[in-house]
Amino acid sequence: MDSVLPELTCLVCLEILNDPHQFPCGHSYCLPCIHSMRHHNNYSCPECRREFTDNSDIVRNYRLANIANTFRKHQQRTEGKTVTGASETPGVSWLQLMIILLTIIALLKMYSLWKIADEDYQMQLEIHPSDLPNQVWSPLQPHTTFSPEQYKTPFLLLCYTVCVGFRENENNKRMEACLGCSIILSLFLFKVTQHGLFLPRVIWTLVSLLSLLLQILWLPLWVLWWFASTLLWLICLCVEFIMSCLLQVFAWLCNATYFIFNVLVCVCGIVYILNLEGRLT
Repeated sequence: MDSVLPELTCLVCLEILNDPHQFPCGHSYCLPCIHSMRHHNNYSCPECRREFTDNSDIVRNYRLANIANTFRKHQQRTEGKTVTGASETPGVSWLQLMIILLTIIALLKMYSLWKIADEDYQMQLEIHPSDLPNQVWSPLQPHTTFSPEQYKTPFLLLCYTVCVGFRENENNKRMEACLGCSIILSLFLFKVTQHGLFLPRVIWTLVSLLSLLLQILWLPLWVLWWFASTLLWLICLCVEFIMSCLLQVFAWLCNATYFIFNVLVCVCGIVYILNLEGRLT
């Protein structure tokens, strides 16, 4: 289309021909441009400089008019698609939006858990300021020593508030997560950093991450997800083993068929040679 643009351009207005009319010399121009030239007493062709009289006949170039109208419609449609496509292009993909929303929800949940723990701690101090200065009542751990300054790590704070198995190491007085959270976190980091992109490992890692997100979002269903991930991992291993066995059996069948075919060909050749020798004798 761009190659025919100079042929469809009026040399007077430098636009696409609008109602093109042809001079006796064969050159075509827009009808308003021709009227404008005649209004200024210009009776020569702008391209070949051939002069005409005032009453020279100009005829409408129908074929060139149809081509110019088709090109104009195609150009408008192309520009409309370009503008629409540019305006409908999203600035953020759906995956990025979901990650942002999950991050915001996790941060809000962490902040709410911190506030609840701090309020419980302050309330317990007001009720028992002398006897139990650092005791906090919790429906999951009724007699757990708690101080907000000890739980600067968000993961430990979430494990303390959500899980029952949160414990304090008595040897070096440092906080440790429960066994389930520790296994989830260690498995996720180990699978991602140490292993390649193997399908069962990838599924195991994704399910472990999903269980961790469910735990952060205060959904106590991570045990079910842990069981489901283990079951899915075993199913993947079984499917992989079955597929490898089927491929091995198929290879054995192909080799056996090829061997039997060769034996039959050899037997047929020997029988044919024996029959031929019997006829000759």
